[in-house]
Amino acid sequence: MKRIEILDSLRGFALLLILLYHSLYNFGAVYPGEETFLAFPGLDALSTSFIFHFVADRAFAVFSVIFGISFFIQLNKRSESEKFSVLFIRRLIALLIIGYLHSLLFRGDILMKYAVIGLLLLPLNYLKNKILTIISVILLIQIPDIYMLLQSELGQTAQYLNGNDPVWEEIISVSREGAFHELLMLNMWTGIKEVWIAYINTGRLLFITGFFVIGLLIGRRFITGDFKINRFFMVRIFFISSALYVALGVLSNKLSLFSLNSADSYEILYNLLRKYMSVCMTFALITFFVIIYQFPLIKRKMDYLIPYGRMGLTTYLTQSLIGVPFFYGFGLAMYNYSAPFFSILVGMAIFTVQMIFSHLWFRHYAYGPAEWVWRSITYPDRKIPFKIKKSNP
Repeated sequence: MKRIEILDSLRGFALLLILLYHSLYNFGAVYPGEETFLAFPGLDALSTSFIFHFVADRAFAVFSVIFGISFFIQLNKRSESEKFSVLFIRRLIALLIIGYLHSLLFRGDILMKYAVIGLLLLPLNYLKNKILTIISVILLIQIPDIYMLLQSELGQTAQYLNGNDPVWEEIISVSREGAFHELLMLNMWTGIKEVWIAYINTGRLLFITGFFVIGLLIGRRFITGDFKINRFFMVRIFFISSALYVALGVLSNKLSLFSLNSADSYEILYNLLRKYMSVCMTFALITFFVIIYQFPLIKRKMDYLIPYGRMGLTTYLTQSLIGVPFFYGFGLAMYNYSAPFFSILVGMAIFTVQMIFSHLWFRHYAYGPAEWVWRSITYPDRKIPFKIKKSNP
């Protein structure tokens, strides 16, 4: 099956959003230090607001949808004689190893979560579309939060899987001031464990799984040999999602309309509505991207993202390889001087370097560096070409 260019372009767009999100928070060094001199108050507030409304959680959601679509494409490419399940599990194990190594440097790694949750796609693939749709809705409505809201309203204490606040203080401290070996030792287990707890607490694991299923459904519905976009359907989804996003935003700022029993209930409901807003904005972003991609002039510009998205794994890993030493204490310690707007500019600079690299790379090579390694581990019995074979004149 020929590569679907819009999918590579959309993946590149998602990776850019992820980079901007990580840059705003200095790749986990979080807030700027006391010596900040790179502050631009108006632009800092605007940058933070932009990331909060259009990027936070939405970037990983779009990336997760693409993962589900990619699963379907891989499945669709395999002949019946091949054992797809074995290949896919091997692929996820390789991703788990890569993700663990990456998390030693950057605790916010998403690859390990994808590798573990991705296993669910194998049994889910046997279900019909209607059942998958119901499952995706159940995952995205955040039942644990609804249960906690009910607990709070009944006068009970809402139960979380609690992280360890003193440990988080240590994690942030090591990111800011620790030596490189201290960062590796802390992230070897403690950092990873606390991040997983945070993903459970915030419902991110449910979101990832739900968007995996959405991606699988999109793959079944749209990704065929004769790939076509139903523009009217996309426009309708875009406007519905955008309207719901606005309505939920208004509602989240008018919680006084609700008669709740405690401050905890108001906080839980506010967070729940914000999560629903993330779901709506995710659909709005994807459909808006697909809609404008249909216009030739815009498509030519957006196609510059294709190489960037085509080497998605390499792109994601190198974001951390550049960003972490730039912001962390063992490197340039720029967290201590960077305010939000400057951090976003750093993210855009990293994006520019990666874009140029990806375009130059694919002039000579068939796969991105990390993609080639990943593919070689998945297919150890095959010789995976690295360089592009140029035909003789």
